[in-house]
Formats: sequence, C-alpha cells, structure tokens
Amino acid sequence: MLCSDGLDSAVLVAQQARNAQVLPVYVRSGLAWETMEELSLSKLLTVPPFVGQTEPLVHFETTMRNLYEPSHWAVQGTPPTFGAPHSDTYLAGRNVT
Repeated sequence: MLCSDGLDSAVLVAQQARNAQVLPVYVRSGLAWETMEELSLSKLLTVPPFVGQTEPLVHFETTMRNLYEPSHWAVQGTPPTFGAPHSDTYLAGRNVT
C-alpha cells in the first residue's frame, strides 16, 4: 500500500491492518522533505496499531525532478508563504493516481 507519514495514510494503513498484514510502500521522487517524511513513517510503523501488522517498509525511488526547476521550493525545501497563489503551491505529479 502506498503511504506517507500523513494523517490520511496513517488512518488507511491502520484500518487495513485490522484485517490483514500490510506492506507499506514509500515512493521517493526527489523532493526536499522526503528523508524526514520517510523517517517519520518508519517510526510510526513501530507503534500500535501498526507494529506486528505491517511488513517492513519498502522504498521505491523514481524522479520527478524533470518537472521542477532546481530552484523550485519543493526541491530546495523552502515552502511558499501563507496566502501564496495556488499556482505557487501546486506540485505537478504529486498525487498522481
């Protein structure tokens, strides 16, 4: 199951873990926050209700860097200010399904 350390992922993994073993998969795509996000997810999976119900975290790596300039905030890790226009905060390909 694809997941991050976000609330939506935590709830979904916990819900699925009630009935079956879950194989959590984290996808790295070259954005600034991924190291911390993956570390946080790894820690989350060590506590109830996840521990014993999840397989070891699987890492998949691809790149989305060709979608962003090297100076883009998502690559640099400097988010836009509060109230920035949607065009400044949108991340192309972030939640592709």
